[in-house]
Amino acid sequence: MGIRIVVVDDNTAVRQSIRGLLENEEDFEFVGEAATVGDAQLLVEHVRPDVVVLDVRLPDGDGVDLCRTIRSHYPGTACVMLTAYSDDEALIAALLAGAAGYFLKQIRGGDLVSCIRTVSAGSQFLDSSLMGHCLASLGSGSEYGFDAAELAIVRGVLEGLSEGEIAQDLSLTEETVATRRARCFEKVRQHGVR
Repeated sequence: MGIRIVVVDDNTAVRQSIRGLLENEEDFEFVGEAATVGDAQLLVEHVRPDVVVLDVRLPDGDGVDLCRTIRSHYPGTACVMLTAYSDDEALIAALLAGAAGYFLKQIRGGDLVSCIRTVSAGSQFLDSSLMGHCLASLGSGSEYGFDAAELAIVRGVLEGLSEGEIAQDLSLTEETVATRRARCFEKVRQHGVR
């Protein structure tokens, strides 16, 4: 059995393009697609994929919130975010929500295939140019109201560190890091609502 994949995007052409690419890989098993958050939630619950490739913006909700829901209910399912927009806030929120990959839709097919293989094995696969820009724009974190520990946690997440590695670096427990990470996610989401 191959890597089981679901694609979530409101654009039919995008879904078909990704599906066509993925179906050419012998170790991939395309198990479904959805155009909305509601349909995606039902599909993921039914087929329990290994990887969900999803758009950041969906017609009935937010792909970042969907990622967070998927990761909390199905921690073995990796989420890869694809977006047409370069948005540091969405990138930060997605990684805090548990996304293992984040790319602009202009990603080359081979990179998406490599990403899916990497995240299905439990590692992150992130666009280095997006990450560098995002880390630079994060600055002191004061824009989001992060304290020093929260900023260190967010930077660790953006650098691809696990909660255990962040906890060790900051001399905190993993539970504390997880709690503070969730608080950082809420701060980023609240910042975008203003």
